Amino acid sequence: MGKYPKRNAILKRAQKRLRLGKQLVSLPRPIDIRWLSNALTVERIAILFPSIIEALEELEAIPDIQIQAQSLLHHLRSKKFIFILNILSKILDVAECCTKTLQSHSLALDNAVGFINGLRDLLIMYRSEEYFFEVFKLTDEIAFKFEITAWDSRTERVRHVPQRFDDYFDCNIRYTKTVRSVEDLKIIWHDLYDNLLGDIDRRFSEDSMSFFHCTHNILNRNNYCESELTQRFNIIIPESEAIMFNAFSQRSLVETPILLDLTSICDPNIFDNISKLLNILVVCPVTTVCVERLFSTVNLIHSSHRASMLTTRLCNLSLLSFETDIIKKLQETPLIVEKVMRKMVKK
Repeated sequence: MGKYPKRNAILKRAQKRLRLGKQLVSLPRPIDIRWLSNALTVERIAILFPSIIEALEELEAIPDIQIQAQSLLHHLRSKKFIFILNILSKILDVAECCTKTLQSHSLALDNAVGFINGLRDLLIMYRSEEYFFEVFKLTDEIAFKFEITAWDSRTERVRHVPQRFDDYFDCNIRYTKTVRSVEDLKIIWHDLYDNLLGDIDRRFSEDSMSFFHCTHNILNRNNYCESELTQRFNIIIPESEAIMFNAFSQRSLVETPILLDLTSICDPNIFDNISKLLNILVVCPVTTVCVERLFSTVNLIHSSHRASMLTTRLCNLSLLSFETDIIKKLQETPLIVEKVMRKMVKK
């Protein structure tokens, strides 16, 4: 409702009438997306939906913001909006939990791989017909409660509201397929989940996951002889060598090992192929982090925090215990270069 000063007071008044005995809540601004604060915003909209509808109906009577209130109310009072709100509430709730867990400093690598695979499997399960009709049933119940019969807030041929209404309500929902039946909602459902699964596959690419899986398998002494990583780097590990190394590491390391522990006890003269694999698993992440840190110095304001977060996560995944020294040297590099340049200018 723009800058109308009494909008919060009207929303609180509607909450007191409709949510008797419950604590008043406000609608947060979706600004900080690092922890998926959009999940909280969507959750609050779903909780306060009855109060929002009543507050907008009251705001319709105020001349200064009548058009804005009618525009927003027109879009909210559609089965399409309620359906998408229910989908996002379900998806963001799961995604927020997974994201916070993956950002934890104490998360082990095998658990991180499990969370990524679990999120993908969960989204595939949610994409099924069973969950679609579960969300559609909830949408139908909410629509019946508020006497909402319109499938969509717009039609393909004729607009039932003035053109200026849409000037006050800008949302991606307007650009999705026009909904006129359950089948149209099903298309939106499948498109949304397909995009989410595609984003996960792009974010956790096959190359990155091959490192994760191989590290997870070698730390847990699972089958790593025929992993994607060994095939990519053409490392042939005989089964006898793997059995001997697993037995040797169990005797030498009592606690759960980390990569550097395994590397330190892996004699390249005895376990030649496994030593090569361990060196790749240790060196490649270090190289990636170093390149990221060097490139982030070009754009310190936007990239330094992201790069430092990545290095912190890698350190706490017990992949690189010596990485702190590397980062310190990288941070000192610009100062050293600056001193050298000053000396050259003086000469």
